[in-house]
Amino acid sequence: MVRHKHKQVTISESRETKGYEGKVNMSLLDMTENSEQIIPNPYDKTRGPSDLKPTDTENHKIRNEFIMVNFRKLMNKYPHVREAYDAGDIKIKDYVKEAFSAHRNKFELSIRSSRIRKWHADGHLVKPKDQRGTATESKLSPKDSEYWVSQQFDKMLDKVVNPYVFSVSDHWTDIWITNGAHRIKLDVRFHNPDDTGGIHRINFEYELVITDKFTGEENKIQLNGTKSYIELMKRIGSHNFTELDNGFHPVDFYSFEQPTEPLARTDHAILFGWSNNNLTDFQKIHSYYTDINEKIRPFSSWYAVGDNTLHKSLKEIWGNGKPHASKADIASGKVHIKNAGTPGVFRDAHGTQKIYQNDKPYEFMLHSFMMFLNGLDDSTVMKLDKYCRVGKFTEDQWVKYDVHLKYSVKVFKMCRKLNATRWHPNKLVQLFTLLMTLKDTGSSKIKQHGKIIVNDSELAIALDNAVAELYLESVEAGEGPWTWIGARKSFKNKSYLLPFLNMLLIKLKEAGAVVLLDTERNIQEKQKALSSNVSWLTGKVMTGKTEYHHAFVGYAKGGNSLPITEENGNVVPIEEEHNRQMNNLKLNTFSYVKYLLETDDTSFTGEKRKFWENGGMVELKDNVNNERFLYQNTTSFSQDEQRVRDDSVFPPKCWDKVIHYVNPKR
Repeated sequence: MVRHKHKQVTISESRETKGYEGKVNMSLLDMTENSEQIIPNPYDKTRGPSDLKPTDTENHKIRNEFIMVNFRKLMNKYPHVREAYDAGDIKIKDYVKEAFSAHRNKFELSIRSSRIRKWHADGHLVKPKDQRGTATESKLSPKDSEYWVSQQFDKMLDKVVNPYVFSVSDHWTDIWITNGAHRIKLDVRFHNPDDTGGIHRINFEYELVITDKFTGEENKIQLNGTKSYIELMKRIGSHNFTELDNGFHPVDFYSFEQPTEPLARTDHAILFGWSNNNLTDFQKIHSYYTDINEKIRPFSSWYAVGDNTLHKSLKEIWGNGKPHASKADIASGKVHIKNAGTPGVFRDAHGTQKIYQNDKPYEFMLHSFMMFLNGLDDSTVMKLDKYCRVGKFTEDQWVKYDVHLKYSVKVFKMCRKLNATRWHPNKLVQLFTLLMTLKDTGSSKIKQHGKIIVNDSELAIALDNAVAELYLESVEAGEGPWTWIGARKSFKNKSYLLPFLNMLLIKLKEAGAVVLLDTERNIQEKQKALSSNVSWLTGKVMTGKTEYHHAFVGYAKGGNSLPITEENGNVVPIEEEHNRQMNNLKLNTFSYVKYLLETDDTSFTGEKRKFWENGGMVELKDNVNNERFLYQNTTSFSQDEQRVRDDSVFPPKCWDKVIHYVNPKR
C-alpha cells in the first residue's frame, strides 16, 4: 500500500510494467485501477513511429508518410534526385535517424545503375578529395582485371553486393561518393564502348549463366577471350545485356546537417572509415578533415594530379601522375608533351598514377612533416594517425620544412643516379631524417649532431658508399636486429631509428663528409665561473660583458667546447665587442687578430701585442682549423656492443653513439 496525493491506493501484484514503448497497467499512474496509458517513444519525433507491429497498419502508414516528408526535403535540394524518383529509378526502403540528437540521417535506397552512371556523367555524383585514389581509373593488371570484372558481373546478375554510400550536405554542392567509387568508375568504363584501357578484355575463365529474355532458356556463355565492348554485347546478346543493365543497386544515402563545414567534414571522414572495411591505415588517415591534411594533401595526393598542384619535389621523385609516353609517341604527335608523364622518375609496374592513388607520396609527406615538427621520435601508424588528427603548425614551420624537403630531394636524386636499387623512393624519408641531423633546419625539436663539410655531389657519393658498406656488414652478420639492415626495417621505432642514424653518421664522419658537433654549445657555467677575466685576445681586463669564443675551430665547423685551460681546449674568454665584430666581418681568429694588428693595434695591451708579434701569430695560424680541436677527436663516445662492426675496417668492435640511445635488447 502506498499513499499518493493523500489518497490510499492499492497496487495489484499481477500488474506489470512493460517499458516506455508499450502499455503500462498501473492504477498508480492515473488513479484508475484498470486504466491503460500509452507512453510515447520520445524518439518517434525524429525517427517516426517505432512500435510497428505487422497488424499496426495505421502506424505503418504514419511512418511511410514520415519518411516521404524527409525524402521530399532532400529532393527539394537536389532536383536530379527528384527526377530519378519520378522516373521510378529510386526505391525507398527505410529512413534512419542514427541518434535522437544526431546531425546525420540515412536513407536506405535502391537506385538504378544506369541512373547512377548518368549522375556521374553529369557531374552530380563526385568523389570528395578527402578520400583515396580510385584503383579502377587506370589500366588494370590481369589479376586486378579478373577481380573487378567479376565484381561487375556479380552486380549485374543481382548477386548480394555491398551498398554504395552517398553523402550530401549544405556545406558541399554535389552528391559525394563515400563508398563505391571503385565500382562506379568500373561500371562507367564498362559501359563505355570507346574505353581503350582494356576494361572489356577478359583473359580468364568466366562462365556467364543467364536466362534469355526472349526464349526463356538458360544460357551458359563463356566470356574468356572477349576483347571489346562490341564483342561482349554480341556474345551476351544486346537484349540480354540491356536487361542485365536495368537493375538496381543498394545505396545508403546520408544527409549531414551539422551547423559548420568542419563538423560535417569531420563526421563524413568517420563515416568513410566505417563504410570502407578494406581501407589501408593511410587511406583512413588521408580521409581526415584536419589542418595537417588540408596543408599536405594538395601537394601529395591523387587529386593533386588533376588539380596540377603536386609539389615540384615530389614530381621529381614520383612523376606527375600521368601515363608515361615514349619519346617516339611524343615525336609523332600521338601524345602531347603536357600529358606525356615525367621522364626519368621512379615508376612502378603501372606508371606513376598508381603511386599517387596508393598514397605513397602522401605517406612520405605526412611522415617527414611529423618528423620535422616532432624530432627523432616514434613514427608508427598510431603516432601518424594522432598527429594528423590533432597536430598543429605555423606557416613559418611549413616554410622551413619546405626548404629541407627540397634539399633532401636534391641529394636523393644524386644518390639515385649512383645506384637506383639502393635508393628506392620508399627510403626518401630516411634520408630526409638523416639530413635533419646534419643541417640547421630551424626546427626547435631537432638537434643538429653534425655538419656537412663537402659539396652535395661529394656528399651523395659518401652516402652511397656508406650504405653499400653497411649493407655488406649487415648481410655478413645475418641481417639481425642488431645490424644496420635490421634497424632500418624498424625505422619507425625510436629504439632502432637512433642506432640506424648513428651508423650512417659514423660512416660519413670516417669518409670526411661530415664533422660531428659538440653536445655542448659552449663551456659549462661552472667553467665560466672559473675562467679568467683577462681577455685571451687583447690581454685587457674585461669590465664589460664577457663572451666565450671558439678560437681555433668554430662550433659550427665541429670545434669542441672545451675551455682553453684543458688539453686541446678550444674556447677562450674575450670581449663581447670583438666576438660580435669577428662574426660580422666573417673572419676566423687568425685573420681577425691580423686585421686588428694592421688597423688598430691599440686594442691590445703592450704585452699581448708583443706576444702576437713574436711567435703568437705563427702558433695561432697553426691551430686555426687544426683537426685536433675537433669535437670528434677530443671526446670519448659511449658504444653499443650489440651493433655489428667489421674489425678489419675499423679497430673498435662497437658502434659509437653519436646520438645517445638505449639498446632495446638490454
